[in-house]
Amino acid sequence: MSKRKVRSRRNHREMTDCNRVALPFCRRRRLQYAVDFCSRFVQIEEVSTWAKVAFCQTQEGKRGDMESIRSTAKAIIVHEGKVLLNRCRDPYNGEYYSLPGGGQNQYEELQDAIVRECLEETGYTVVPVSLAALCEEICEDPGFRERYPEYSHKMYHIFLCNLAHERRVEPTETDSMQLATEWIPIDTLEGIRLLPEALRQGIRSILQGGPPAFLGSEHVPYNHG
Repeated sequence: MSKRKVRSRRNHREMTDCNRVALPFCRRRRLQYAVDFCSRFVQIEEVSTWAKVAFCQTQEGKRGDMESIRSTAKAIIVHEGKVLLNRCRDPYNGEYYSLPGGGQNQYEELQDAIVRECLEETGYTVVPVSLAALCEEICEDPGFRERYPEYSHKMYHIFLCNLAHERRVEPTETDSMQLATEWIPIDTLEGIRLLPEALRQGIRSILQGGPPAFLGSEHVPYNHG
């Protein structure tokens, strides 16, 4: 058998393994998330060459499905029995709380995105500890989808984080809907409006040390911060 055929079969086998692990969290067409999940968290040593090439071609080519899905890194920061949250308000959702964090830049690692976003929004430097949950959010409103296509479909990568130190600097880039950053006691979390809703329902288990979980796919009228 030629070396080319052996290599082709090995690549196919590696991609099959990658799909089997990643696809409970990420639908098959979202190659970006499958590749990213396998290479970072499942510790598969090699993701097939053709999969990486396909991902790069999609990024460099015409607008496709993956480009409309926003990869978001969010942080659950616990300190002295409290969780750090952003208090927000927007015309579509009213007032609510949201985890610090935001969009991942192309070629930026998720861990780096969390550190950058938390510093920009809250002024705190954080240390990502572990992946806690994944959550998908899909906006159903046609007008919102047309006006904000880049925010209409999000994949949240939620990490447990520690403070690097208690020193806080002035936030440099808060979101337009962000009103304030507040430390909320853990025992009052169920009484506040925390979005996405799936996170509000699952955060207690996360804080109690439960295993990483897929919180589900949430369909909402309008997206939020």
